[in-house]
Amino acid sequence: MLEMITKTLWGSIMLPAMMILGFILLYRLQGGFVYRWKTIFRNTLGSSSGVGGVSPFSALCTALAGSIGVGNTVGVAAALIAGGPGALFWMWVAGIFGMGIKYAEVYLSVRYRNDRVGGGPMDLVMFALGLPAPAVVLGGVFILSSFGMGNLCQSGTAAISLGEAFGASPFLFSLILGALLLYVLWGGAKSVTTFTTLAIPVFSLLYCLFCLSLIVFHLSGLPQALERIFEGAWGIKEIGGGFSAALLSRATRTGFSRGLFSNEAGMGSTPLAYGMSEERNPEKAGMWGILEVCIDTLLICTLTGLALLVSGVAPPETGAAWTMEVFGMAGKGGEWFLAVSIGFFAFASMTAWGCYGQQAILWLGGNEKEKKAYICLFCLVSLWGAYGGEDNFFTISDVLNALVCLPNMVCLFLLSKEVSFPKAAKNQGKKQKTKPGRP
Repeated sequence: MLEMITKTLWGSIMLPAMMILGFILLYRLQGGFVYRWKTIFRNTLGSSSGVGGVSPFSALCTALAGSIGVGNTVGVAAALIAGGPGALFWMWVAGIFGMGIKYAEVYLSVRYRNDRVGGGPMDLVMFALGLPAPAVVLGGVFILSSFGMGNLCQSGTAAISLGEAFGASPFLFSLILGALLLYVLWGGAKSVTTFTTLAIPVFSLLYCLFCLSLIVFHLSGLPQALERIFEGAWGIKEIGGGFSAALLSRATRTGFSRGLFSNEAGMGSTPLAYGMSEERNPEKAGMWGILEVCIDTLLICTLTGLALLVSGVAPPETGAAWTMEVFGMAGKGGEWFLAVSIGFFAFASMTAWGCYGQQAILWLGGNEKEKKAYICLFCLVSLWGAYGGEDNFFTISDVLNALVCLPNMVCLFLLSKEVSFPKAAKNQGKKQKTKPGRP
């Protein structure tokens, strides 16, 4: 029953809606988020942070912690098995649409943010649409959602992967992760952003370098891998050539869904991270969202996919087995590195989602006592993941995520006309002549 609801919500409603919204934003913003990278870098990594509060860079790292997870490693392998090599091409396309959607939701959440605490999609429903009761319900659903995709799905995969790699009980690793999680979350948003700001750039870089080393080691297989990607993207069969509509459909559907889900574009979670930021300019905040999708999907997912395809290893039945076999080509250390990577990214995702849950509680009017109770419950629930049942966890999480994503997507459709991207420099110069005081 739940699986049927999930397929209906995501396959028939959410995914087509995201594709349509991506086209709309691509048109209305004149593709600025695709080619205006000089402007994007100047307003993100090339700008100063300001004074006090959570810096935009820390918000970016927290958002990346929430979105980078199992989907960027095992999830990419599963997508290539289900949709063929061409799925990676459609993940890139989904990444481009995702940049526009992410820019829009961050832009609007900063524009309509609550001065007391940024509530992301709840702020849009309450202040932009003027619907307080649905906003409160959405906040409650968001808290429930944090226990699913942001907790059980991550803790279970991490504990089992580490247990298998190091020959120990998954529950032992679950206890360790739970204790570390309690330590990080107990310090509040500042503690979480401090951890993610230090850890995410370093470990993401290490993971990318490891994938690059695998690609360089099998560099002779890169041309064939790229050929398989582009041929598979348009439904051309690997054996015997010829066009296959079924292959095209499978590659498109799998690539789009995995690409959009990996960076959480449109799901309303990331705006909560940027809601903590000191950045009050919607356009600049939105550009940090673009950078997040670029790193998550266009960089990390791409490197994972290429490392798998150039290896020459035939994909087995599961994505986990394929990634373990490919990373294991570097020896036992490669298997350990993959297990630690999955464990770290899952743990980082849990800290981010735990922070989002705290934000939702505070937005609903909760006090410090209620926030601490949520943290304790969040950490206790994480221990459950070691006992397995990932399929049920993911199914329930998909339903809860859809219930959060649906109202957020409605807001994005209704408010898309309010989203703007900075004009080109020559147009800015004209405006500055008539309005010299405007930046």
